[in-house]
Formats: sequence, structure tokens, C-alpha cells
Amino acid sequence: MQVTRRLLPLMMLIPLSAPLLAIAQQEPLLKSHAASASQSKARIPSLLLGRWRVTKTLLTQAAVCWDRQQIDSVLNTQISYQPDGFSWNNQQRRSLGVVSSTVEEQEFVEDNSDADSETPAVDFAMLGIIAPAVERIAIMHTAKDSASNTPDDDEFPGATVLIKNPDTLIFSMCNQYFEAQRQR
Repeated sequence: MQVTRRLLPLMMLIPLSAPLLAIAQQEPLLKSHAASASQSKARIPSLLLGRWRVTKTLLTQAAVCWDRQQIDSVLNTQISYQPDGFSWNNQQRRSLGVVSSTVEEQEFVEDNSDADSETPAVDFAMLGIIAPAVERIAIMHTAKDSASNTPDDDEFPGATVLIKNPDTLIFSMCNQYFEAQRQR
């Protein structure tokens, strides 16, 4: 049986690959090889580098698991990307690896639909995206103790983004979608 992207969405692959990356980095015989491979793959793409301000929430019909106070706590905050990591709200995360892919609208809808839910899946139109496909960048990153190489399984603002245009990112937290604008 051949596994396709529809059966294993990108976001399901990241939690599976992050522990393997951590194990490879800890393996003594492979440490130098894994470290050099990890460094080249861990670089944040230049397209993201710089500061971004979270400017608004995007209205969708998705079932959100956050209350208004949690959603508001993300608005007007800043995400900052450096070549080796990123930060949000003075919390630093070091990149352990970056996966960049082009995602078409139908794939995005399938990745974000819940067969058990009666609410419609989030689509590009709900997010204000008019292109037939966008780039998705997912950053595997360190846990809260950024000195360790332990991957973080929690959602973190800006860890996975859609590039709406060169100055606009879209990301979600607990099914709430946010838009961030590049700061000059």
C-alpha cells in the first residue's frame, strides 16, 4: 500500500520525525554527521527572517478550543525569526529542522477537515488567500528549555505558517487562525 500526502498530512509527520531527530542527535557515532545535517536543515528560510506582528484573527467556522482571553493574548504580539531559531513573547525556540512544502487548497482543506464534525473545513477563501497554492513552512523546535535538544510537542505561535504573500503570514493556534504582518 502506497502512503500519500493525503493519508499523512504534514503536521502528522512532524511529531513523528522530531523524536527521531532528537535520537539521531544524541547517538555518539552519528553525532557529528547528524549535527552537520541538522544544522543545514535547521536554518530558517530567508523569506521568514525578521520581525512579524500578529495583527488580527481570521474568522472561520472551525471549532476553536480557546476562549476570547487566550485569543486576545496572541494579538499585537511579535514573532521574530533568526537563521537558527525564532521567538514569540520573549520565549526563544531553537530550530531543529524545517520542512517547507507547497500546499494546494484541496490538500489544505483535507488536512484541516474533521470527518466527525459538522462544521465546514477551513479553506483558503476563509483565510483571504486567493492563490491556488501557498508555501507552508513548519519548524521543529526545542522545548521550553531551549538549552536542550528535546523537541516541543506544544503549539507555538509561528512554528507552522502559510505564506499568504511576502509580508503576510497565517498560522493557527487551537483552530484559531491569526494573521501576522512583516515589520519594517
